[in-house]
Formats: sequence, C-alpha cells, structure tokens
Amino acid sequence: MDTNKIKEQIKEIYQNLNSLFLEYQNKDYLCLGMIGINQIRRQILVLYREYLSLVLKLQSLKPDAVSNYSLRNSNCYLYALALPVPIIFKRTYNKLIRDDFGFDLGEYANYKALFRETNFTKNNLIERLESDLAYFQIDFFESSIDSVIKHNGYKINLYMNRDAKDYHFIRQNKDGSWSDKNGYKGSIKEVLNSHLDEGCVNNKMFYEYVKTLEIVKPRYR
Repeated sequence: MDTNKIKEQIKEIYQNLNSLFLEYQNKDYLCLGMIGINQIRRQILVLYREYLSLVLKLQSLKPDAVSNYSLRNSNCYLYALALPVPIIFKRTYNKLIRDDFGFDLGEYANYKALFRETNFTKNNLIERLESDLAYFQIDFFESSIDSVIKHNGYKINLYMNRDAKDYHFIRQNKDGSWSDKNGYKGSIKEVLNSHLDEGCVNNKMFYEYVKTLEIVKPRYR
C-alpha cells in the first residue's frame, strides 16, 4: 500500500466526519438527549479508530510522517504512541458533543470510561493499555526505565493517580531523553530522568509508577 492511497483514505474519513457534522450541527442539543449524544460520540470514535489505523500504516511506510507539531492536539497517551489528533476531529467533537475531544485509555478496545470504574487499579490500567495496543496491532514488550532497547522500538512509562482516577504517560525519545504532554491542551516538554521509577508530577499532582513497555509499531507491506 503506497502513501498516496493512505492519504486518500484519510481524506474520505475527513469527509465522513464533515458529513456527520452537517447532519447534526443544527439539531437541538437538549432534544438529542444522552442516548443521541452518546450515539454521535460513538460514531466519531469509530472514525477516529479508522484514522489512527491509517496513521500507523503511514508511519510504517514513512517513519517521519508524524512530528511533534502534528501531535499538538494529542494528550499524554496519544503523544506517547505518536498518534495525532487532527483539528477537524477536535472541532467537530467540541461543537457536537460540547466537550473537549478525548477518549480514555482502553476505549479503543471498547472498555467503559475510567470515571465509571469502581475498581481503579494498576492491573486495570495495564489491561486497558495492552488491549488498545493489541487492537492497533502494536507489539509491546516488558521493559524497565534503565534497560536498553531490545526490539528496535522505544519505551513508554505508565503512571496513575488513584484519587483522581487518572493516568499519565511519558515516552523516551531517540536521544534517550524523556518527554510528555499534559493533556490535550498542554505543551510538550522534557522530563528529567530522575526517580521516574517512583513516580512523576503532572499538573501539580503526584502519579505513582505503574509500568514500562517497549513499543514496536506494526510494519505494513
């Protein structure tokens, strides 16, 4: 599959997203109700899943296809996996759902939203992460913060804050440095490699260390 064909498929997704927007832009938000709003939300998620699958194919053929600039709308999770959020998704979601664009860890693999979880544990987060990675056919391997790369991939760290039912990700760059992004609205910044095995501070809250994985993106032919 060549890059031009993938880009055409991405354009089709943008067109479908625009059609969805045109269909619902003048609908009364209150009349839609939660059932209607959740249905629109699921439709956007399906299109975003398809988009991310194509981005992974594009990255496989052209590794430099995704830059930090293109990740400016991503959150810490998508930034760690180098998966962008196009502005058209962000604007459409904001206008139709009236909320910031974003999907929880595990939602790509059809887990319920984290704030609905009664059992917020390390194992729960790991299961969600591994299910998402399996959905996108991304290989992952057990690793540690100080270990060497063994599978020609790169490392990500997962952290959690139990009280806020929140998670955070940090990724290791090619030069060995670590960086992260504070939510969809935050900026990309370098993280000092000091006590990362204990935890990290994000948005003035402490997140305890959960796990390190080496990530290897799928290769398409």
